[in-house]
Amino acid sequence: PAAAPAHALALAASAPAALTAGDGGFGGRVRCGAAACAGRPGDPVPAVGGSQASCQTSARAGGPEAPTHECHQGDDGGSACSRRPDSMKAMLEAKIAEPMAGASTAWVPSPAAAALHSIHYHRVNVPERQMQLATRPPAPLDLILTPPLLKVMPNRDDIEEELRESAQSILGYVVRWVDLGIGCSKVPDLQNVGLMEDRATLRISSQLLANWLHHGLVTESQLRGTFAEMAKVVDQQNARDNAYRPMCANLDDNIAFQAALRLVLDGRKAPNGYTEFTLHDARRKAKSLFSSRL
Repeated sequence: PAAAPAHALALAASAPAALTAGDGGFGGRVRCGAAACAGRPGDPVPAVGGSQASCQTSARAGGPEAPTHECHQGDDGGSACSRRPDSMKAMLEAKIAEPMAGASTAWVPSPAAAALHSIHYHRVNVPERQMQLATRPPAPLDLILTPPLLKVMPNRDDIEEELRESAQSILGYVVRWVDLGIGCSKVPDLQNVGLMEDRATLRISSQLLANWLHHGLVTESQLRGTFAEMAKVVDQQNARDNAYRPMCANLDDNIAFQAALRLVLDGRKAPNGYTEFTLHDARRKAKSLFSSRL
């Protein structure tokens, strides 16, 4: 297999957790077990992505295993993070891993999921579990601080698949944020499976594509073409929403579509990869435009 570009970052689902050491011990602190699920995966790309390219956001990328992050103790509390609000049975079966990893609180995709997840805290004595974890040898600091770098160049099909999935995810979230003012929401993916998306997942997807663009895994022309293709998919997925404004009528002037593109094309300029400036700027323009038509 071809070697990856120098310092290509590997953003496999499990990899980002390896980047940040915890606070050195539980010490009675409230600990969120899903930290690696949303916020942390966005950190490695702007941190070291300028010098090396990053791997797919999906687990199929085969990035470095990351059995360590919080408190050097060796449990990945984010591994059970579920973004599918319609898959409560799977969440109930998997998310007990969070309190077992010492998490005293965790992210869930809906209020119903929160009620179900509370059952896990009746089954697991978290302070006792934290004491058990604290007796284990700390994970090697080098392992925790080693960036998950892409070691092998993905093949063309994998690149195209990741590009399509990320573009669709970005557009599906941004158009609702900009046009409708909806933040965290259930957005169907390419398989029409509803996934909970927020600015953290947006940051991950947009920074990944910005990283790949910078390192030549994708071209700007390829990026623009895929975004235009995925805009049609997102429009179809939202066709039954009377409040939805289709993007494909005029992509060049569509505020939401252009904001989604800008998150990627200007992604390396965004401080630490954060999306707020672009989103708020586009939202103000959209509100001004639509209010002027009333």
